[in-house]
Amino acid sequence: MEGYSVTNVARAWSLAWAIMNNVDLPHQLPEALASDLAPARNLRDPAHVSGRQEIGLQRMKEVVEYLEKNVLPIHGTSK
Repeated sequence: MEGYSVTNVARAWSLAWAIMNNVDLPHQLPEALASDLAPARNLRDPAHVSGRQEIGLQRMKEVVEYLEKNVLPIHGTSK
């Protein structure tokens, strides 16, 4: 595994900016960028599939329930 990757940071910030500005970016990078950013020729990585997905989903539900019950009422933002 490599450390800090400027290519991955550029792709991540591009996607973050696009999401915040409701812009739909193409999956494939323009050729001028793709040659500079090799081996990442696409803006998005392939979908990650985990064998622990069910455990993760259950834990996320537990955390959201805890926050809704114990934290949001304190701030007056409960459902």
